[in-house]
Order: sequence, then C-alpha cells, then structure tokens
Amino acid sequence: MKQYDALTFRVEASRFVRNILMATASQDDVTIFDGGMGHLIKQKELKLASLDGQQCDKYFLVGAYANVEQPSVVEALHLEFINAGATVITTNSFAATPWALTSIGKEADLELLLQAAANVAQEAAAKAKKPVQVAGCLPPLKDSYQTVDLGTAELMQPTYMHMAATLEPLVDLFLCETLSSTAETMAAASAASMSGKPFWVSWSLEDSEHALLRSGESLQASVGVLLLMHLMRQLAGLTNQRPSGACGA
Repeated sequence: MKQYDALTFRVEASRFVRNILMATASQDDVTIFDGGMGHLIKQKELKLASLDGQQCDKYFLVGAYANVEQPSVVEALHLEFINAGATVITTNSFAATPWALTSIGKEADLELLLQAAANVAQEAAAKAKKPVQVAGCLPPLKDSYQTVDLGTAELMQPTYMHMAATLEPLVDLFLCETLSSTAETMAAASAASMSGKPFWVSWSLEDSEHALLRSGESLQASVGVLLLMHLMRQLAGLTNQRPSGACGA
C-alpha cells in the first residue's frame, strides 16, 4: 500500500476536492438542497400533546415531534422547498438525538422520531412533480457548533450507526451535516458509508478568514479523513473480490 507523508497527504486531499469541484462545475444539472426546517416549524408555535409543559425550544424538539403529531405541517414545508427548486430534501430529524431526548426523559422515542421524519419526507417527495431524493440527517449528537466533551469518534460511532440503520430503509442517501470536528466527521461518515448508500458531508466553520472547523482543526484535514476512508473502502472492495478462473480450450 502506498505510504503518504503529511505534506503529500494534504496535497492528495486538495486534488481530491479540486477534482470533485471541477466535475460538479462541468455538469449541466445542479443539486439544490432544502433549508432549515427546525426554524420554520418553531415559527409556527405548534402545541404538541407529547411535549405539554416541557421546555423544548432549546433543542428544537417541537420540530422532531411534529413529524408524529402534525405530519401535514412538516410535509407542507417539505413541499414548499421542493416547489422552490429543491431536488433533495432532508429528514426533519436534526434535533432527534439521544442527548436531546434524554434531556426531557424521552430517549426511548429516538427510532419513532427518525422513522416518522423519513416517512413524512418520502410522502412529500412522492407528491413532487419531479424526481426528489430524501437525505437521512446525521446531525451533531450534542449542541450544534459544540466542540468540547464530544468524545472520540469511536465513542460516537455506535450512536451514528444506530441512527443510520434506523433511517437506511427509508432514505435515498445520507447527509452528515453541520459537523464541527474531525471526530464527528469520522464517526458520522463511517456510519453512513457502512449503509452502502451515497452520503454527503457538510461542516460548520469558525467565523474567520481561515478554513477551520469550529474545533480549530483544518477543513483540509477532515476532507483528508474522507479521502482515506474512500481509499480504504476501495481497497476492501478489491480485497473481497474473488479471482476469476481461467478458461482453457
């Protein structure tokens, strides 16, 4: 296997990103995503029976439970994004994490909320007058933009694996979104990759002129992690191929 020093690896990662951007720029079709569902649902000030008396605004859990109690509201918002041009809509489950649900004593509802979010999104996609894909959301496991007390990638991965496995039958691809550290990137992307479905990654950068994640790590390093994962997956695929037998006359 080819060995890379740190500089060579960064160069290879840069080339990988450049090639992706060039390929995207040369295509006629443009992929348009939806926007922030949580904020739109919060503006509607929904009253949900399952959250009666609980303070859930901080974690946007009203949006997550709306998939169960008021799915027509969520579907209508998905359709608004589709009618505005979106060709990929994301499951309305950004807030549905074990950490947020534990804060209100409802951690057992995780699978229910994830499945409900995916079902509503699929129903909206089915009503679209154009092809629309549903992306399963793999969000930060704690507060958005949080970079401390996240744990290692190994500690986060089982949770991401569980979330991905729950969503996998109901989505077309995965979106690992608003990630703030390389550890989050490794954990979320590896879980999405193991599903066998396409996945995309989006990061949250610090407010500066430098391409740094909220954790202070370079964006290039996180892209390098994805490149390494891709190369390892390709190598594993080659290793698992059985040699074909030679045919003789």
